[in-house]
Amino acid sequence: MAIYRHLMKKKFRVKDREFILDDVERFYIAVVIKSGYGDETTEISLEWFDNGGSSKVDLVGFGIFVTPKGGENERFLFKSREELDTAVGIIYNQIKA
Repeated sequence: MAIYRHLMKKKFRVKDREFILDDVERFYIAVVIKSGYGDETTEISLEWFDNGGSSKVDLVGFGIFVTPKGGENERFLFKSREELDTAVGIIYNQIKA
């Protein structure tokens, strides 16, 4: 019966990686920018970026971030806001199904 319950859990896919929703500790989206220190990057909120911050930063991309329970944060980058929005919509449809 435990195997059957595992198969019934909601899953979602980001690019080529599949996650089980119950096994995800954290899920968020953010803008990835250059930090100004070599090749390092950092994350900022979409709200800050949209409210005038876009002219003040060196954009790397738009990201979906997923942290599995007990795991490392995984980052999935998209070149445009439209690509990010499309990916989030696909994830939403996978979860609500």
